[in-house]
Amino acid sequence: MYKILVLTDNPNKEHENLCFNALRYYCDINDYDLMIASDYSYDEDYDYLFYISNKCLLLNLNIKLTTLINKKHLLQTYSDTYYENMGNFIILKNDVDNLIVLRNLKNINNYSYIVIKNINYITFNNMFNNVNFKNPIFLNNIKNSLFFIYAEHEENDEYISFNDTILEYLYNQLFSLVFYNKNHIDINIDFNTYDYNTNIEIFNPNKDIAFVTLYTPSSMNEGIQMEYNMKTYCEKNGYTFYIHRINENDNLNDEHKKANLIKKYIDNHKYIIWVDSDVICFDMDYKIEPLLKWKVSLYCFKDIIKYSNTGFLIFRNDNISKVIINDWISSNEELMNLIIKKYLKNTYRDTNMEVNVPISFLSKNTRFIRLMNITGFNKLLLLEYFNYLVFNIKYKNIKSNEKN
Repeated sequence: MYKILVLTDNPNKEHENLCFNALRYYCDINDYDLMIASDYSYDEDYDYLFYISNKCLLLNLNIKLTTLINKKHLLQTYSDTYYENMGNFIILKNDVDNLIVLRNLKNINNYSYIVIKNINYITFNNMFNNVNFKNPIFLNNIKNSLFFIYAEHEENDEYISFNDTILEYLYNQLFSLVFYNKNHIDINIDFNTYDYNTNIEIFNPNKDIAFVTLYTPSSMNEGIQMEYNMKTYCEKNGYTFYIHRINENDNLNDEHKKANLIKKYIDNHKYIIWVDSDVICFDMDYKIEPLLKWKVSLYCFKDIIKYSNTGFLIFRNDNISKVIINDWISSNEELMNLIIKKYLKNTYRDTNMEVNVPISFLSKNTRFIRLMNITGFNKLLLLEYFNYLVFNIKYKNIKSNEKN
């Protein structure tokens, strides 16, 4: 078995972060090491290096890099009629002399290389200039491609905006024509059967543990992705889920909206859990109950910058938690400031980075992801993307397994 190091560029633009995070997760599930190419110096422990530029968005996480290695060649790359593609995906035998290739990617045509034809990819050029978007062959290419090169040049803001348009089109195709249908066939998901127009829904009622969330019509598409994910999780593990799809208190700030909804339902359950509308479960087998062994009134989770944040909170149904909630509502302070000042002894702060995890810290141990500080179409795209990973990669047969 080869030991493989994957190298890529440091993401410099917002849409390059998607490429980087997809690659990071791909390496994690396949046990490949990942490093920024400019930071790499020769390490003899690796057999092969795979360089993937930050212009390559991985589409198929089932393809193993080991199947692409041709042992006859020290350097492998590929090209079509466009010279620029040659430096976007490179396979290198790990050799001291080969490091110069990584430092001179723009001059790759000066080196001896073999063009490998068996890598499926879609480029900006051949996708948009010559393809009928509704052609089944094109849609099949999206399903079976390893990656999509969405930008060979980035000369100005107009071109970058066009790249975003390309990315949006690609994912509209991938998820509306492939993802949804595939789920409907494999695990009996049909998004069209859900009524998302009801303002309040109580899903799987009367359980000891309940989740509650709020999203508004302006973020309906993102909320639907979160809602379907969390409904599946709650149904599988026996939890109630309160979904509010309209803001009933426009005069309140976001923290007080959360506090009021938590207060509204806490008496109906042993534990009430707040989740923001950009949180999705990444591990359907994860149980909340073992986390509650500390018997405190409030559970919160590590934040990258602050002590914690209010994107994922667990309140125990007891007198102290109700005091905390009322204090939260009546004061002008953030909950985390109140905890530090008054309620540290009543709070357990989980620091394992498994729950409420930003996508940049995604790992094999991630239980719940939160898409914090991501807005607009990028948030919807990532919610769709991670739901795709959960239901088509990790839990492809989740519904059929439950029936058995």
